[in-house]
Amino acid sequence: DLPNENEVVVTAAIKEGNPVRVTEVAVDTPNEELAKRLNRMARSLRNRTLTEDELIDFQKNVSDYLRDNRYLTARISNPSVTTNADRTAAKLVYSIENPFRFEFRFEGNSYYSDGALARELESEKLSGATTSPAPDMAERLRRYYQAAGFANIDVTYQDDPATSENSYRQLIKFKVVENPRVRIKRIEVVGNVSRPESYYTQFIKSSSSDLIGSGFYNRKDIDDGGKLLITELQNQGYLRAKIQSQRAEYSKDKSNVTISLNIDEGPLTQIRQIRLDGAESFPRQQLLEMIKIKSGAALSLQELEESLGILKDFYHHEGFLEMRIVNEGERNKVVVYNDSNTQATVNLQIYEGPRVTVRNITLKGNTFTKDYVIRRELTFKENEILTPEMLNESVTR
Repeated sequence: DLPNENEVVVTAAIKEGNPVRVTEVAVDTPNEELAKRLNRMARSLRNRTLTEDELIDFQKNVSDYLRDNRYLTARISNPSVTTNADRTAAKLVYSIENPFRFEFRFEGNSYYSDGALARELESEKLSGATTSPAPDMAERLRRYYQAAGFANIDVTYQDDPATSENSYRQLIKFKVVENPRVRIKRIEVVGNVSRPESYYTQFIKSSSSDLIGSGFYNRKDIDDGGKLLITELQNQGYLRAKIQSQRAEYSKDKSNVTISLNIDEGPLTQIRQIRLDGAESFPRQQLLEMIKIKSGAALSLQELEESLGILKDFYHHEGFLEMRIVNEGERNKVVVYNDSNTQATVNLQIYEGPRVTVRNITLKGNTFTKDYVIRRELTFKENEILTPEMLNESVTR
């Protein structure tokens, strides 16, 4: 009987039938040498039950083989599946797109060996490329050198057409002009700043990358360090902080560089007032003392985030399990600035919800374990305040 006229009973009748087995597998590609190898690999699927896991494993094995053997643009298709009349036997047919095997020649490299450069190119598959991958490969080599401090690296390439003897062999020749590895002579900081230059330069050196920390130059790493510096300044209350300009000046032989950063910190934003609307169960002063942001202090966005977490954890620990900060996702409503961005009011709209106490504990499904044994392991009792910690600890026990 159904307890509700709006409910229905759904009955599923399943007839499994016989499993489908793979009786034939073919891998089609005009590259005869590759076809022989892949069709040998495909024999592993014969007489196996046709399952999605088997198909995924085979395609992965083929993809790994293609990558490891420099078929860098080749891609295996999903199988075409045909079955017999009673669906107990299946034939699988795969195809390989762009079955070209790449060979590399390098000229002019000394810092990296031929093998190291080839491994770098092989580390990223170029599936589905229909035009020459040489431009992308040359750019990858440039970035590889730049990440080691060769800021003025130059890489050019030449595609050699396939020969009639092997129409699926693709030779790419790379000419590398390394130029000197560039050391950082100095990082200069000018502009509207509030601290000694050493503060900013040391921050960039320590937060950019190991390469910058060791004294070598890479524009991307300096950019990343500058972004982290601006984030740090904004967390300290300089909400308008930005890098106005950046310049790199090389020595004549391009072995050294002086980096100039023009930084505008902008005004320091201070907290004028902290409002806790909806907080009624605890004294306002008690809540203000436990959070990290303070009236009259600089506004740190990081400390604001931490303060929101402190408030929520406190309320939850006190049994207000539904407590939330209603406007938390609307930062333009949480923090309101004056026209000059020098002062801010923090508005927190708090929904406390009910304070949850344990009225009754009901145990179900414990066929073998006595109720008193389970109750003994619970961290809460009837008529006690319930907290997330109590629930989690009781469940893990």
